[in-house]
Amino acid sequence: MLAAVDVFTHVLRSHELGIAKPDPRVFEHAAQVLETRGEILLIDDSPQNCRAAEAHGWTSIEHHDNASTIGELRQRFD
Repeated sequence: MLAAVDVFTHVLRSHELGIAKPDPRVFEHAAQVLETRGEILLIDDSPQNCRAAEAHGWTSIEHHDNASTIGELRQRFD
């Protein structure tokens, strides 16, 4: 199986910032790093974090298990 870093151009982890989602600063930081407000995908197991990402104009996938998340990614990007 490929690691996320092999598939995506950037992988950002909020715990490395010392800020927890759904704090808006997480989403603002990511948008600055990525130099975009669009085409950002959050994969998270928290519905609250997914809603917060969508409120910032992102796309989100609520992670339940690997199979369903991989299926959702394939459906969106294949």
